[in-house]
Amino acid sequence: MSDFQVAGRYGSALFQLAKEKEVLSRVSEELTTVKSVFESLPELQAILAHPRLSKSEKRALLQDGFSAMHDYVKNTLYVLNDRDRMAALPYVIDEFVALANEALGIEEATVYSVRALTDEELQAITSKFQAKIGDRELRVKNETDKDMLGGLIVRIGDTVYDGSVRNQLKKLERQIMSV
Repeated sequence: MSDFQVAGRYGSALFQLAKEKEVLSRVSEELTTVKSVFESLPELQAILAHPRLSKSEKRALLQDGFSAMHDYVKNTLYVLNDRDRMAALPYVIDEFVALANEALGIEEATVYSVRALTDEELQAITSKFQAKIGDRELRVKNETDKDMLGGLIVRIGDTVYDGSVRNQLKKLERQIMSV
């Protein structure tokens, strides 16, 4: 079974449980933290994938590292570890967060820019795009992209608003070529 199929099942099951117990926000935030930890520490992924470590040793590592997390988060990590499905963890988290955001009325946006944006700039972008999504809460995060020439690219769900300099130059080129 692929990691995507596993993610759907585990993410959905965890979502149903967290929703039933009314801890969606907390579990979602903690899972996002877990994902950040795994992304920033590729060594942790390598250790948990190492065949010489037993499942109980891997579980002990998870218990030590994530002891402050909600029981649902820890138990998800343990189940994935016990079933040799840790590679599916990022997909499980993405599935859960997508379901939780839908239920909580949250829309996530990523703003790509050449440099890190200030809080004031992010607030202005949030205000501008809030009207486009209606009554849902908009959470904006900024990612820098050194390959951009300038401008901004805003991704909200499947919709991309491209205000990059590169895109503006391509539009100008198309206009000139059509004349």
